Amino acid sequence: MTSVAVDRIPRTSDGTPLKVKLQRAERRRKLRAVGLVLPLFAFIVVAFVFPIGVMLFNAVHDDSLATILPRTTTTLRDWDGKDLPGEAAYAALVEDLKQGWKDRTVAEAGKRMNYELPGARSEVMASGREASKLTAGPYKQAMIAISPIWGKRDTWAILKRGASDYTAYYLMRSLDYQFNDASQIVATPPETAIFRNVFIRTLGISIGVTVATLLLGFPVAYLLASLPLRTSNLLMIMVLLPFWTSLLVRTTAWVVLPAAAWRDKRRADGPSHHFAAGGTHLQPGGHGCRHDPYTAALHPAADLQRDEDDFRRAMCARRARSEPGPSTPSGASTSPKPCLASAPAACLPSFSASATTLRPHSSAGRQIR
Repeated sequence: MTSVAVDRIPRTSDGTPLKVKLQRAERRRKLRAVGLVLPLFAFIVVAFVFPIGVMLFNAVHDDSLATILPRTTTTLRDWDGKDLPGEAAYAALVEDLKQGWKDRTVAEAGKRMNYELPGARSEVMASGREASKLTAGPYKQAMIAISPIWGKRDTWAILKRGASDYTAYYLMRSLDYQFNDASQIVATPPETAIFRNVFIRTLGISIGVTVATLLLGFPVAYLLASLPLRTSNLLMIMVLLPFWTSLLVRTTAWVVLPAAAWRDKRRADGPSHHFAAGGTHLQPGGHGCRHDPYTAALHPAADLQRDEDDFRRAMCARRARSEPGPSTPSGASTSPKPCLASAPAACLPSFSASATTLRPHSSAGRQIR
């Protein structure tokens, strides 16, 4: 009986049970699908999940004070916060500032303290410089004399909170809350509280947009579902067309903006006559012949020859201004020397005897001013 039942199991040509064969094929299909999705999943993790995780971690993690001022933060663990700490805390502070000044890390500690105590960075920097010169106590009076911030409880409360590697300061500031000198959470003064209003305004706009979308979108969706297919397809195209607007605007901007920048640049240079060969502006009013890199890029083969021609024209024009031709019986001078025949007429009024100097304009051209 058992042998008969076994023989009735469907098998493939090689004797493998059909069920096992199907399971293997299904497993290979799933592995192939996972292999296709895995690169996209890795990209999402690297490009989105990991940066967001790092940002959230940095929002609550800050060990800068505990790392730069380890002796001070350790000493302040037993401080009750009611009065200024004792001589031991000031001695530890001096040792930490000396080491920080030597390692050039005092500025980092000052920047962290400056978040909660504006102006503390410069005071901590000056304290580190002066503390490195102290050789003996008492350090409490010496440090208060160096900077008055060491005589305030606010400063020492910041250092005490800095003993922990984790802080709620950044999250609290994003909601316009802060610590006071007793390390209690209080509201930020109204003149500096900006985040709560921004959050409330953003939430209100989001709710308004959501409601408007529902009011406008539901009738349109109902209309698209009830109209004939040809009409609904046309309306669907009209609905989707605005989603392409931003892409079209960006694509067109790459064509319009460089051309506008070139036009504004030429207008800023003043009136000009532009050679059709490219790269040279002949500007009246003392600006001279100037090489234009924007147009020259379109004619790289003619660059060197054009620069040589420009320089030759400039030298001819300069010589013509400084050496006028022979005078006529009426006292008027004759036309310029023959070398100016090859120079364009627009270039002649652009050179003056008072401001005609030759200067290299770029590696590929020269400028005459």
